[in-house]
Amino acid sequence: MDNNILLTICIPTYNRLPILKEALEDLQPKITGLPIKILVIDNASTDETSAYLKEKKGIVYIENETNIGADNNILKCYLEASKFSDYICVLGDSYRFEGDLNLLIEKIQLYTYDVVFLNRFKNNTKYSSNMEFCDLNDFAKYIGGLSDLAGCIVIKSTACQEKYFKNYLWSNFIHVGMMFSYLADKVNMKAFFLSDIILTHTHLVKVKASTSWYKNTLNIFVYTWFFVILSLPSIDHVVKLKIIKDHSELTRLFGISSLLKLRICGGLKVNEVFAYRKYYPFVTNTSPLLIYLLALLPLPLVKFIDKSKEIIKKWIK
Repeated sequence: MDNNILLTICIPTYNRLPILKEALEDLQPKITGLPIKILVIDNASTDETSAYLKEKKGIVYIENETNIGADNNILKCYLEASKFSDYICVLGDSYRFEGDLNLLIEKIQLYTYDVVFLNRFKNNTKYSSNMEFCDLNDFAKYIGGLSDLAGCIVIKSTACQEKYFKNYLWSNFIHVGMMFSYLADKVNMKAFFLSDIILTHTHLVKVKASTSWYKNTLNIFVYTWFFVILSLPSIDHVVKLKIIKDHSELTRLFGISSLLKLRICGGLKVNEVFAYRKYYPFVTNTSPLLIYLLALLPLPLVKFIDKSKEIIKKWIK
């Protein structure tokens, strides 16, 4: 471990060279002069990612011999990054930091928080102020609904132990389980919500449907999210139920616009919609009947509704 490096930002990537290029071009100037290292783990890309990264200066590059899957690659990011610094952030290649990263360095350097949690909303008044937490339930209640995004989590490398992540290897949320398990194991946990640094999404990805997980939204954010959050240790059951529903309400993942897009890309299949029927009341305030209806409507009609909605929005503006 390099004593001069305080934070390692590890980027997992696979066959997304234009997005990765933008990520590094955006990130490298922001860390100039700061004790931050960039690590990129390429999950055996078949495009020109390898050639580009081998020539790229200012990063540590690890190339997997074979594709080990997205979840295993994210876990590898945590494990490899923990070798370089006291703190780790696993940043998706399509996400960008908005704000002065020196503020983050100051927080982890001066106050040695177990976790610093970054913002993901520009215009949400609830998340517009910095906050310190010394109670796990208070922290979980406040940020739990945002915790699906790994890039928000800046965590001590000591969290990268099998006892904290082993129960979540089956899920898409290794980072969520690891963070809360780690904090639950602390006698006196100390966490901080840093509202001044916001994660934003690249403009190169114009639709969510282009991401690998999007068509599996129901499985991931209705079924898996439900059971991951319920399994978290040392958190009150009422708080867990709040976390489960907060995510969809904050991100509008099951809003009418998102459901239309999901149906158009083939991610709202009738059999899946029916299979997860008992979970909807816990996950979202959206009516299950609306979800069923959109799954049953003919695709041309769904596309017409979506297009009409966009035209109306433009007309109103």
